[in-house]
Amino acid sequence: MSSPTSLNKHIDTLFLITHTSTFNTSLQALLLIQQISSSLSHSPESSSSALSKSIVDRYYRTLYQSLHDSRLASSSKQTMYLNLLFKSLKVDGNPERVKSFVRRFVQVLASGGAGGTEFVVGGLYLLGEVMFLHIIFNYLAEMICSYLAQFQACGTCSTDPIPLPKSVTTHESETHNLRIHQLLPCSNW
Repeated sequence: MSSPTSLNKHIDTLFLITHTSTFNTSLQALLLIQQISSSLSHSPESSSSALSKSIVDRYYRTLYQSLHDSRLASSSKQTMYLNLLFKSLKVDGNPERVKSFVRRFVQVLASGGAGGTEFVVGGLYLLGEVMFLHIIFNYLAEMICSYLAQFQACGTCSTDPIPLPKSVTTHESETHNLRIHQLLPCSNW
């Protein structure tokens, strides 16, 4: 891989493009930065580095600023923008940042400043999917922690189904129940 200073120089150029070019060109630069930040955050050797964290934080800050970009309303790439926003929020490990994005995006959709009806409908669908993903993740994390605590306390593990909460069962998974042995490797099942 190239040196960190070389990478930082190229990243700086990409961020400059996002602020100075047309919206469609800025969107392409954001897509590239998203790919880079995603690979950096998933790489074991660079996930803890200050440079990696800096790039990821700068990316999310720039994406956040782009929500109120007046050029979004007239862009022909609104679908691509919504896709980028969805992918970014889906993998973001910072729940406070996701909440901030959701709040700002709701403001943008309510003001109607981002374009036509199609964009608003697409944005509402995106918000529903992001909220669903985070509800499922939070619920599973709580259940796993609860079952791990029970397992450690008594030395046995239940294979009873875990019913999904009503807020989750209203989505596509009404009849699905999860079993803890499907989620966690355990030699005592």
